[in-house]
Amino acid sequence: MGLGFSSIVEFIPEQTRTSILQVLIPKYQNFAFGFGNGVGRAFPSLSQELQEEALELVERSNEFAAGLGQGLGFSFKYLEPIVQQGLMIFMERSNEFAAGLGQGLGNIFPSLSQEQQEEALELVERSNEFAAGLGQGLSHNLAYLDEMSQAKLGSAKIKDYANNPLPGSEKKRHQCRICSS
Repeated sequence: MGLGFSSIVEFIPEQTRTSILQVLIPKYQNFAFGFGNGVGRAFPSLSQELQEEALELVERSNEFAAGLGQGLGFSFKYLEPIVQQGLMIFMERSNEFAAGLGQGLGNIFPSLSQEQQEEALELVERSNEFAAGLGQGLSHNLAYLDEMSQAKLGSAKIKDYANNPLPGSEKKRHQCRICSS
């Protein structure tokens, strides 16, 4: 429901939107995560006002923060470079946001530019939560990376996380030549 609601959020009057979010986000964790994920995916097309509202919600709901981070990871390559840099700094405010952003970026890692991939790997050294999320996201698509990228990942701290599920995750461990070496 949260993911669906996020697709119409910009068309709901501000007062109604605020009332709904004040009730639903704190009460329903799955709604909060799905809503955050959808808002993150739509972030590049949202007004600056809605973008700011979303970032403020990070401090009120861990589930929303994780979902927003994951959604922003998926839409990351469509964001302006200045916004990308801001999000990398913003992740220091919330561990859940950092893990979600890492997981979203890990899911699209093969499609990122070489520069964006290198920036993501630099963030691994700054945040264990981001590293854990990136490892989870990467675990689904390591086979799609070229050998040079796989070698960089093999030498980064990320391999420590790729086989370990995020806290609260029920996913099975995978085995690949990078993570199991």
